[in-house]
Amino acid sequence: MANTLGTLSSEMILRAALPLAIKRHPLLSRISHDLSPEASLKDQTLRSRIFSAAPVNDFGTGATDRSDTDVPVTLDQFKEVHHKFTYEELNETNRALVQESAEPIATAISQHLAAAVAALWNDTNFTNETVVTVANTGYDTLVTLRKALNSRGAPESRRFVVADSDVYEKLLNDPTVIEANKNPAGRNIIETGELTGVAGFSSISEYPDMPSLQNITAFAGSPDSCVLASRVPKDPRELLPNVPLNGVMKVISDINSGFSVLAVEHINMEDLSANIRMIFLYGVA
Repeated sequence: MANTLGTLSSEMILRAALPLAIKRHPLLSRISHDLSPEASLKDQTLRSRIFSAAPVNDFGTGATDRSDTDVPVTLDQFKEVHHKFTYEELNETNRALVQESAEPIATAISQHLAAAVAALWNDTNFTNETVVTVANTGYDTLVTLRKALNSRGAPESRRFVVADSDVYEKLLNDPTVIEANKNPAGRNIIETGELTGVAGFSSISEYPDMPSLQNITAFAGSPDSCVLASRVPKDPRELLPNVPLNGVMKVISDINSGFSVLAVEHINMEDLSANIRMIFLYGVA
């Protein structure tokens, strides 16, 4: 498919792969999002709102403000994934190189974003902790975490647990957890290795790269515990609208999550390599 009228030749492929950037890591779908295709500036601070339930009062009490929380998120991360296809590579195969690379590009983005969120899970941002040894981890641990979140006023909706591989292994081998994850279709954790809801948690996910400096093996919370915000950078043609572009540039978005990138394709006339670049701004809080 040739580049015509400013159309990305890889647009359909990247548009199909981009949703994987959020879905690839369950961790990213558990937290709050402020993802948008709007153009923003690096280090711009956004106000992401975390919503709370409205109070129920006696009739005639009058309107009561909800205690929604505005969380400042700074777009301090200016990132790209740049994939280069050398001219030699292009002439050695007839494989669909762009299509083959789309999923690894999305995977690279998802791994990076997941690590940025997990890095927030430290005793500076979250002062409460529940101490349990890995050897003693099981269904009782989840019940303990549930009680702790109740006492700390965490919302009950969509509570989650993200655990490292050692803790997750213990949960996968716990008979009570196994029983709770059976379903009528016959697919259960013995077959899939994936836990669903247990003890009031809507999801339990494995993340092998939990922060290790403070010996954190799991994080339990609700979506309002963390926020991921993303935007696209400014189009350089805003500054020089009459200068020809050496390539094709377009914003591509995941219509479900809103996560967007500024996608650029160009041919390097020095070495005739074909280049695809996905650029985005983000911040976590």
